[in-house]
Formats: sequence, C-alpha cells, structure tokens
Amino acid sequence: MPVFSFQVVDDFQPNVIFSAHEHKSRYVKTHRNQLAQGATFVPLNTERGSRHEVLEFNLDYLKDTRELLEFIVPTCSYRMGEMKIGYGYAMFDGDKLKYTVLWTAQRFYQLAVYSMMLIPLKLVCGQFWCGVLKRYWCCCRRRNRNYLPLPLA
Repeated sequence: MPVFSFQVVDDFQPNVIFSAHEHKSRYVKTHRNQLAQGATFVPLNTERGSRHEVLEFNLDYLKDTRELLEFIVPTCSYRMGEMKIGYGYAMFDGDKLKYTVLWTAQRFYQLAVYSMMLIPLKLVCGQFWCGVLKRYWCCCRRRNRNYLPLPLA
C-alpha cells in the first residue's frame, strides 16, 4: 500500500473501503496494524454455487477490533475485457453491512451468438431479396432484349 494510502486510512479511520482497481470481485478483512504486510484477498461470489450469497458483517465488531474491511467491486462493463461483470451492492442497516454482487449476463457469449446468427441471416435474406428483385435490379441473370442497331446514316 502506498504511503499516501496509509496516511488517508490513518487520518479518516474508515471501517469499510470500496475499491474497483482490479475489476474482480474480492474482499479482505485485516487489522489496521497489519496493512504494511499486505493481505490476501478472498474471491467473493465468483463460484457458480455461491453467486447469490449475501455476506453480512457487524460494523461495531469491526470498530471494536480495529479491523478494516475492503471490498473490490467487479467491473460492470464488458469493454474492460473481463468475462464476469456485475454491480457491487451494499446495504447499511444500523450496525450491519450486507454486501453482494449482482452479476449480469456474460456479454461475450451473447455477442458471439449474435454474430453467428447474423451471417446466415444475411445470406438467407440476401438470397430471398435477390430472388424477388431479380427481375428489376439484379444483374446476375441474362437479359433477353432485342436492341435495335444504331442507324449508320
């Protein structure tokens, strides 16, 4: 953690920090004295069976034990290159904090399906329209027209 971050945490004494610098869903609960050693972040709601799990934390307990709780909120934009995207949702209810991630559909799969459906659809529609409009605008058939020769004189 940079020196500036240590000073900010020391001055403001927060119990909960929300950050989003890694674009992944994680959290850590650590004591304020152990911030310099670094902490290992635990993945949060990333497994298929626990995607709808709501975590509950007691804020009074965090204040009494001088522990710091940090959530890394996942990205909510598929443009960041992450497969799992969602919105962090926190609810403060008195001395309780409830937190979960509201996961959204995986856009990469949807975009792949759209593109795989778009190519055959264009081919089918193109064949249909060419068949309907072939008489008028399509130049891919032979035309039987008797052209009069130009007069020489």
